[in-house]
Amino acid sequence: MRRSSAVRFAVVLCLSLTASASAQVLGRTDGREASAAGYYVNALPNEPTIRVAVQGDVPRTGIYDLGRGFDLNALLAMAGGPSVFANLDPRDLRDLRDLRDPRVQVRLRRGDGREVVYETDYQALLTGESAAPILADGDVVLVETLYERGVYVWGAVRDPGFFEVGPDVDAVRLLALAGGPQGDGARAQDVITDATVAIIRPNAGVIYQASLEEFVIGTGLPSLADGDALQVEVVQRNRFTFRDGVSVVGSVAAVVAVVLSLIRSGN
Repeated sequence: MRRSSAVRFAVVLCLSLTASASAQVLGRTDGREASAAGYYVNALPNEPTIRVAVQGDVPRTGIYDLGRGFDLNALLAMAGGPSVFANLDPRDLRDLRDLRDPRVQVRLRRGDGREVVYETDYQALLTGESAAPILADGDVVLVETLYERGVYVWGAVRDPGFFEVGPDVDAVRLLALAGGPQGDGARAQDVITDATVAIIRPNAGVIYQASLEEFVIGTGLPSLADGDALQVEVVQRNRFTFRDGVSVVGSVAAVVAVVLSLIRSGN
């Protein structure tokens, strides 16, 4: 039987996960049946199906039994598309290149949902820039909304200011974007630089503080949130050199000589 793309996207057939075998039929279109929401079926009578799970930020998460010819785009359309776009005027979605904030990420897991076999941005999937693999029985599709964050960098950095960063930018990369800590490279042999990095969160205060070395390692480093401030403090002190040692020894010797001289004078 010939299936049009309109049927694929418009017909969503639902069976309740908790319903009995005699679930109430809600409708029938082109041989496809729909019952209570929760467990979705879109297949012709007696047609072989695959079972796929949809999770995350979509209006209709659940289990989908699909007939032949359904790809990832069609599956996400049946699930209602990303929730963040569900209430937008269609005129706002004309230019898919503008769907950058928030960024919607789509992952396809296979093999008990453990192996990620496909990962892309939603707009790349829609525009065909990213070709999705054919759906298989047992696949799990995860839709996640990722917002850009506005964060500040203060203190002893080369380029302080306000930065809008994506979800893949952590605090270490943010410091690199700000040019890194300030320091006088020409005097590096004579000066020791101690840098401290702190993350300040609105209504919470300092949520993280460590030396620059510990910060770069990243142990215990929290994820950035909108409104966070990264503050860098740098303290420079002179390095104790051999010349300093000779100077100290000379000073001590001079003091000892004066003391001995006073003792002799007293005798």
